[in-house]
Amino acid sequence: MTRPVAHSRPYDLGRGFSVEFKLQHGQLNAVWSPRVPHGRRGRQLLPAYKAARNRFLSSLTPDLGTIMVVDL
Repeated sequence: MTRPVAHSRPYDLGRGFSVEFKLQHGQLNAVWSPRVPHGRRGRQLLPAYKAARNRFLSSLTPDLGTIMVVDL
Protein backbone atom coordinates (compact mmCIF):
# COMPACT_ATOMS: atom_id res chain seq x y z
CA MET A 1 0.00 0.00 0.00
CA THR A 2 1.30 3.48 -0.91
CA ARG A 3 1.46 6.10 1.84
CA PRO A 4 -0.24 9.41 1.00
CA VAL A 5 2.08 12.39 0.74
CA ALA A 6 1.98 14.41 3.95
CA HIS A 7 3.81 17.70 3.79
CA SER A 8 3.45 21.11 5.38
CA ARG A 9 5.34 24.38 5.36
CA PRO A 10 4.60 27.85 6.80
CA TYR A 11 5.17 31.09 4.87
CA ASP A 12 5.34 34.64 6.18
CA LEU A 13 3.24 36.86 3.90
CA GLY A 14 4.05 40.18 5.56
CA ARG A 15 1.66 42.71 7.06
CA GLY A 16 1.36 40.48 10.15
CA PHE A 17 -0.04 37.46 8.27
CA SER A 18 1.27 34.00 7.57
CA VAL A 19 -0.13 30.90 5.94
CA GLU A 20 0.79 27.25 6.39
CA PHE A 21 0.11 24.95 3.48
CA LYS A 22 -0.65 21.34 4.34
CA LEU A 23 -0.97 18.51 1.85
CA GLN A 24 -2.31 15.28 3.24
CA HIS A 25 -4.33 12.51 1.58
CA GLY A 26 -4.32 14.47 -1.67
CA GLN A 27 -5.98 17.53 -0.14
CA LEU A 28 -4.32 20.96 0.06
CA ASN A 29 -5.29 23.16 2.99
CA ALA A 30 -4.17 26.69 3.82
CA VAL A 31 -4.15 27.57 7.51
CA TRP A 32 -3.96 31.32 8.05
CA SER A 33 -2.59 33.17 11.05
CA PRO A 34 -3.96 35.17 12.73
CA ARG A 35 -7.03 34.78 10.44
CA VAL A 36 -8.06 34.76 6.78
CA PRO A 37 -7.76 38.35 5.50
CA HIS A 38 -10.77 39.90 3.78
CA GLY A 39 -11.45 42.95 1.66
CA ARG A 40 -8.59 45.32 0.94
CA ARG A 41 -6.10 43.42 3.12
CA GLY A 42 -6.95 40.19 1.33
CA ARG A 43 -6.36 41.78 -2.06
CA GLN A 44 -3.04 43.21 -0.87
CA LEU A 45 -1.85 39.80 0.31
CA LEU A 46 -3.03 37.85 -2.74
CA PRO A 47 0.25 38.15 -4.73
CA ALA A 48 2.31 36.99 -1.71
CA TYR A 49 -0.17 34.15 -1.07
CA LYS A 50 0.01 32.93 -4.68
CA ALA A 51 3.82 33.11 -4.70
CA ALA A 52 4.00 31.11 -1.46
CA ARG A 53 1.47 28.56 -2.74
CA ASN A 54 3.45 28.14 -5.96
CA ARG A 55 6.72 27.66 -4.03
CA PHE A 56 5.06 25.05 -1.82
CA LEU A 57 3.57 23.13 -4.75
CA SER A 58 6.84 23.34 -6.70
CA SER A 59 8.61 21.72 -3.76
CA LEU A 60 6.27 18.73 -4.11
CA THR A 61 6.67 18.06 -7.83
CA PRO A 62 9.57 15.59 -7.43
CA ASP A 63 7.21 13.38 -5.38
CA LEU A 64 3.90 14.08 -7.12
CA GLY A 65 4.77 14.96 -10.70
CA THR A 66 2.85 17.66 -12.54
CA ILE A 67 0.44 19.80 -10.52
CA MET A 68 -2.23 22.06 -12.01
CA VAL A 69 -3.71 25.02 -10.14
CA VAL A 70 -6.99 26.62 -11.17
CA ASP A 71 -7.76 30.02 -9.60
CA LEU A 72 -11.40 30.99 -9.64
